[in-house]
Amino acid sequence: MIQKIKKPVSILLLFMMIVSLFTIVPISASAETITTVTNSHDISINSDTTITGTASNTKITVTGNCTIILDGLNLTNTSNRGKCGIDIQSGTVNLIIKGENKITAGGQNGDSCPIGVRENATLIISGYNDENDGNILTVIGTTNGKAAIGGAWDQWVCGTIVINSGTINATGGGYGASVIGKGGNRNSTKSVTINGGVITTTLKDTQQGATAIGGGNMSVLYSPSYDTPLIMNGVTVYPTVTWMNYDGTELKKDEIVAEGTTPSYDGATPEKAEDDDYTYTFSGWTDGTTNYGLTDTLPVVTGNVTYTAVFDGTAKHEAGYYVVGTMTEWKIDD
Repeated sequence: MIQKIKKPVSILLLFMMIVSLFTIVPISASAETITTVTNSHDISINSDTTITGTASNTKITVTGNCTIILDGLNLTNTSNRGKCGIDIQSGTVNLIIKGENKITAGGQNGDSCPIGVRENATLIISGYNDENDGNILTVIGTTNGKAAIGGAWDQWVCGTIVINSGTINATGGGYGASVIGKGGNRNSTKSVTINGGVITTTLKDTQQGATAIGGGNMSVLYSPSYDTPLIMNGVTVYPTVTWMNYDGTELKKDEIVAEGTTPSYDGATPEKAEDDDYTYTFSGWTDGTTNYGLTDTLPVVTGNVTYTAVFDGTAKHEAGYYVVGTMTEWKIDD
């Protein structure tokens, strides 16, 4: 009787062990964490995370290399003490905009810019699936001296910002701060590179050298195109053709409003002074890769481009010519 009971139990245990092999590790469609923000509850992130929800008085601190997806986030930090909406402190952070998102931050005290980028951090912004339409990030800084994306007054040097795609509506800056870039009139930015995206900036004021993008000791690398325009304070920024002389002197700059335009230089003829051995004749332009003669047609403008004058040199003397100097004074020291 006892043995009759043991056999079914053994079979049952064996069945449970086999089932456990398939159920002990759950299968997940994504390795990332999904975080929903709540009021007055600060969050620290150091791995791939999707952030969603609506909250106020909540700071999101990011450290280390990771990807963050903003998916319907609405965050507001506007208390007098002030604190960042998202504070990127270190590492390279890929910020993906999915759907409509809004971050508002301000306050007279503290590091209260909507998205802070610290000196040792790199922020790379892209639209979901690298698309602009429908992937919107609205960033509003409510206090002068704080960038919408970048630095907060004199709290820190703004790190590196790269924008690849997405629709960004940014309001902020003033009192020396930029909308995207440095915060405060005594601060700077490492670099801002804009490779694409539809970007609209609204500068709160222009006090103490405030600029829409950049500012401070930095470089702004931006190549607008007709598909991804940049709008600064309601004015669309179009691609430009910059004409330079051989020595780096700017001769002329043309804003190309009409798509499909072939650039043509209409300024004063570039000149290069002769030296002891050569005279120089202007012969065309180079974009740094290709040389174009005076009768060549330059490529259609698709983005910012710089052309530098090229000169042909003509020798002033035949080969083997030399000049013998004349001694005018001879003196022997005592």
